[in-house]
Amino acid sequence: MPTTVIAHGHYRGRYPAVSRDSIKPGRILYAGMIRDYKGLDILLHEFVALAHDDLSLRIVGNPTTSGWRRTIEDACRDDDRISAHLGFVPDADLAKEIGEAEVLVLPYRTMHNSGILMLALSLDRCVVVPRTPVNEWLAAEAGPQWVRCFDPPFKMSVVLDVMRDRGRYEGSSPRLTGRDWDTVAMRHATVYREALSGH
Repeated sequence: MPTTVIAHGHYRGRYPAVSRDSIKPGRILYAGMIRDYKGLDILLHEFVALAHDDLSLRIVGNPTTSGWRRTIEDACRDDDRISAHLGFVPDADLAKEIGEAEVLVLPYRTMHNSGILMLALSLDRCVVVPRTPVNEWLAAEAGPQWVRCFDPPFKMSVVLDVMRDRGRYEGSSPRLTGRDWDTVAMRHATVYREALSGH
């Protein structure tokens, strides 16, 4: 059966704008629903083991279990470089959190696509993600300086590399051509028309 891939739309113009001046140097962000497969435990382990007082880890999202909530609250208590906003996050607050980060880290064990990844790129922030065919495709499109893929297991070294490189591409933006929602809607409509016509 024939298939068609339609790219995930971007969020430029749909969330409050953030400036490059809002970045807090050294800020690493994990954002999104907190589930087992998303690898936050790996990120916490790697971050705590890193002796860098100039780095901070911000965790933003809703834990899916009480165990995750306790894990994060314990980490915040034990390491003052770690802070969290746990629960529902309104759009304006989420944009602000992303705007303050140097890099969004998604250390997922498995991954296909991600809305939070696309939001970070739409707000001109780098992302670190596992190497998958979809993420490699996105890195080629947006620019590998914006989408940094790692080969599992996740290590903090890839995040440090991204931070060291940030000055080389400040003033530019990820390439997200063809991901505006009018184009995405048109592509969906075309697929439906073709399916109804039997092509």
